Amino acid sequence: MPRVRRHRKQRRCFLSSLWGALDDDVLSLPRKMALLEVLQVLPRMRSNRRKTNQISEQIDGNGGQQDETMRKLYLVPILHMKADMGSLASALEKVAAEEIGDEAWQKHEQAISSFWDSIADFFSALDVKGFKIYQDGMVAEGPNGLRIVKEGISRGSKNFEIVGSLLERGAILVKTEDPLLVKREYDYIAKIAHSTSQRERETWALRYKLAQDKLLKQRDNFIAETIRETLGGGETGVLFIGAYHDVTDRLPKDIQVVQVKDISTVREYYKALTGK
Repeated sequence: MPRVRRHRKQRRCFLSSLWGALDDDVLSLPRKMALLEVLQVLPRMRSNRRKTNQISEQIDGNGGQQDETMRKLYLVPILHMKADMGSLASALEKVAAEEIGDEAWQKHEQAISSFWDSIADFFSALDVKGFKIYQDGMVAEGPNGLRIVKEGISRGSKNFEIVGSLLERGAILVKTEDPLLVKREYDYIAKIAHSTSQRERETWALRYKLAQDKLLKQRDNFIAETIRETLGGGETGVLFIGAYHDVTDRLPKDIQVVQVKDISTVREYYKALTGK
């Protein structure tokens, strides 16, 4: 078999196994959603690697400004790490490296690592006691919420490591998302995972893509309302949220939003990575 054909066949096998992993009941919902996002990104990475490399040099700078207001919300856009993929990280890394090259992929990983390190440094300098913590995908609080955080920490997620550190220093975890809306998104993922053919899988992936905007708006409305109701006068919150969410425009005017990272730069990074 020619080398190029063999290479393509091996790549298809890798991608097929990764899509199949969505059907694994052991895989947590946040990890399944992160995996689906990465799988949708991979096919478009090669053609955008030059612009991605340029922007990756910009995203580890600190863009936070600390104006005093009655209510303050620190906004942290999320960039996924390999740790969010769990046991699938090695296979994903192999496929991604084949798409954009080892050097470009290593720069991408370094950019994400530096991104989260600088966020950790930012919060280490603040007295966070009493801060309200809002997390993308967090459908629980109290003991159940803490279990979700600990699971994230155990798999090496820097996002959850930072959340865990904030909680240890006196911050308070708040149930951020509507479980029904998150489940609705999961149902699309399940349909994709249970597809018995490539055509069926692509059909459900397209339906999911068409429904994403409405789901995103509904989730954003719920998150904004949660913050409005739970962030009291004189209090400070931290929102860890996917870069394509638009929560801030839905918040009351008396909440001062402080971007720990420039969300427009992170969005441009994603755009370069995905070609969208």
